[in-house]
Amino acid sequence: NFFFFFFFFFFFFFSQARHEKQTAKQHTALSLKKMFVSLVRSKLPVLSRSFGTSASRFAPVKYTKSHEWVNISGSTATVGITSHAQSLLGDITFVELPKVGKSVDFGAPTAYIESVKATADVYMPLDGTVTEVNEQLTDNPQLLNSDPESAGWIAKYTVRADHSDKLLDADAYKKFIEEESH
Repeated sequence: NFFFFFFFFFFFFFSQARHEKQTAKQHTALSLKKMFVSLVRSKLPVLSRSFGTSASRFAPVKYTKSHEWVNISGSTATVGITSHAQSLLGDITFVELPKVGKSVDFGAPTAYIESVKATADVYMPLDGTVTEVNEQLTDNPQLLNSDPESAGWIAKYTVRADHSDKLLDADAYKKFIEEESH
């Protein structure tokens, strides 16, 4: 009996100590993460993740009602599809990128996407000329599944005419999605 009692006490004590040690480590890691996120959001509000905007983009991101995002920085615009569009499409299997040098007008199709659920055009949120395309999407269209609003950008354009008045900010886009869902 003594041996059983001693073994039970020894096992209980060390398992409890190990559990408390793990809990303390997890709590410390969680606290550090919360402090870092709080610091980033308070000191650099543009970098905080605000409804689908990416921390890698510094200019305000605008959205279309056809679920494209555009980040205009100076005379260069980067265009892609929103996370909401990706979730509607499902697993993306193919992306047809626009040709560099092609001039595209506001509202015109600029790229084409195929997924397991549907096919979709990507519409131009401004007037511009293609200066660069995301070649990674040719071999890895799944990049749009994992990171559509950052690494999954589709193309960059030189802006000819800005149609920002026809675009939505993050809050208006979120409200639009909510209304569209009902």
